[in-house]
Amino acid sequence: MEKWAIYNANLGEGIDHEQSYNRPCIALMVDDSLGICVEVPLTSNLDALRFSNTISLPADPENKLRSESIVLLFHIRSISTGRIIGKQIGIVNEQQREKIKENLRLMLNL
Repeated sequence: MEKWAIYNANLGEGIDHEQSYNRPCIALMVDDSLGICVEVPLTSNLDALRFSNTISLPADPENKLRSESIVLLFHIRSISTGRIIGKQIGIVNEQQREKIKENLRLMLNL
């Protein structure tokens, strides 16, 4: 796995408003020795932009998304790398990475 790569992950069954089931996620940190990655899920539901701590991620040749997606920063979590399905979809470009990092800093008050 690669940091800043987009993968499909099986997030399992969610409770209440948790993201669940199979969906694309951005790997923010990967620890192969532990078999863990910190990820943030994506949604194609553009209405999710109404929530705070979300970012629009336009589809581009690097991330290889089929359509604009919303990064759901408030759903950041650690998952087992065993939840990753298939191969890497694409990778987040440098400009998008900086936007995600800045929004994470604000959200977590770092």
